[in-house]
Amino acid sequence: MEQERLSLFYIYRKVLFPYCVIFFKTSSKRYRNLKEGDLLLTLPISTLLDALFARRRIATLAEVSKITCENSSCAVHLKGISRVRVMKIHGFSTAEYEPVEEEDPSRYAAIDDLRKRTQELIFLINVKESDKLIHLLSFINSLNQLTDFISNYFVVKHSQRLAIFNELNAQVRAQQLIVILDQLIKRFKEKREKALT
Repeated sequence: MEQERLSLFYIYRKVLFPYCVIFFKTSSKRYRNLKEGDLLLTLPISTLLDALFARRRIATLAEVSKITCENSSCAVHLKGISRVRVMKIHGFSTAEYEPVEEEDPSRYAAIDDLRKRTQELIFLINVKESDKLIHLLSFINSLNQLTDFISNYFVVKHSQRLAIFNELNAQVRAQQLIVILDQLIKRFKEKREKALT
């Protein structure tokens, strides 16, 4: 099977989930050559070793949705498209990759449970975007998209985000998320109770 090849960008302690967007500022000169609509690969790294041993790792096929460069820095908006597997690295700047097959069970019993827990957490957090987030949740029927959306917005710890990103089974991702959401809900409820006493 012939593999595709694209520019590879390492994103330090960040994870770009499919169907989601990340924004960051960078002084790396490599970003200056990008323009809106360009496709690239993003590989989340935590240490230099992650970059050295990137072969067979999961990355994100991404599109540049917006980029503005001024002086020595660039503001970059990237939109995740899909998970891919890095097959071969060329000089740390480009990589050959293969698409990752992800099953998307249409009848997963816990999808409603996952939505309800997320809605409960949103109510507890009570931010300006709460209504918008709850509205968006009701329109996502793909378990892959739902787990990525929830992970992007509500999983804060980098190690947890990375673990969920690297998990290719959507049902396992959903179970991991339910555990994380339960912990977050418990924590917010305890904070509220302390505030009331």
